[in-house]
Amino acid sequence: MDHKRGSFSGKIGFVLSAAGASVGLGNIWRFPYLAAKYGGAIFLLVYIILAMTFGYTMIIAETSHDRQEPCRRLQVLQR
Repeated sequence: MDHKRGSFSGKIGFVLSAAGASVGLGNIWRFPYLAAKYGGAIFLLVYIILAMTFGYTMIIAETSHDRQEPCRRLQVLQR
């Protein structure tokens, strides 16, 4: 299979993408720290439980959908 990789159209697209990724990564590390620092440990506990619950549910839903239509994904990728 001959795959052509995507690329950024210019420098500004790359810079904006890198900035967005770094801001998102910073928030992932900073949010739990600040919540625990200011007494939000119970909120973090509930947040993690809900994230794990919904995450697990979405993984199961996606896996079951892929089992029903396994060839659909390959057809989309071949376009």
